[in-house]
Amino acid sequence: MKKLLLTGFALVSMAAQAQSWTAQATNFPANFGVDEIKIVDASTAWTFAYDGSGAGTYPKIVSLTTNGGTTWTAKTVVGPGANALISDITAIDGSTAWIVTAPSGAGANANKIYKTTNGGTAWTQQASGFAAASFGNQIHFWDANNGWVCGDPIAGKFEMYKTANGGTSWTAVAGAPAPFGGQGGEFSYVGVKEVVGDKIWIGTDLGRILQSPDRGVTWTGNFSPVLDFGGVTTSGSSGSMAFKDVNNGVLIAVDGDTTASIYATTD
Repeated sequence: MKKLLLTGFALVSMAAQAQSWTAQATNFPANFGVDEIKIVDASTAWTFAYDGSGAGTYPKIVSLTTNGGTTWTAKTVVGPGANALISDITAIDGSTAWIVTAPSGAGANANKIYKTTNGGTAWTQQASGFAAASFGNQIHFWDANNGWVCGDPIAGKFEMYKTANGGTSWTAVAGAPAPFGGQGGEFSYVGVKEVVGDKIWIGTDLGRILQSPDRGVTWTGNFSPVLDFGGVTTSGSSGSMAFKDVNNGVLIAVDGDTTASIYATTD
């Protein structure tokens, strides 16, 4: 990867270019912010909320736009238990979307998948196979039938499942990657993923990027300049990545409150 330091001039330039952005109202409650967002096309996008009030709650609210963000409709997700949080969201149009949930506290197994086919008005739980010991992190659907979901490692592998029938049934991924250092040695983070075409990338607490070229069937892993993509294992560290195609992407690595670097990859 090629490293480019973010200088003050670069930051000023980026800020200047951002002046054309227009604020849009998600219609979330006051002090709730945007967590993850799934942009389906120029008109359609889904997102879900986090609690920015400091109260420490985990809201189960999604918002949808079908007109490019001019208006957003927020709806409560009915189904997940009180001990669940929404980890990630994926969608294929303005009617059909999926969420994966994970534990926010003690109680019954909160690692679940839910699907809506009516724009978020109602959600149906799917039988994913997730174990209670895991933690659901990421989900993605390529079309109405083919999807992939991932959780933290269990029994020596990241817990991954695939579906070819819209989530009616899910099958464990035999080639799921093992955590570096063995069980308990590595985990991923909610929503930390990139998908371009058939390729998937996810980031871990050890700074590794796990990647699959074939929709999650096989996996490889490489250490990146990021120390920890979410700051749980290495405090103050975080990372974010984006790809425009299967080879070309950028990575932002943050180490502490004042140091940030941006890297580019072409392979």
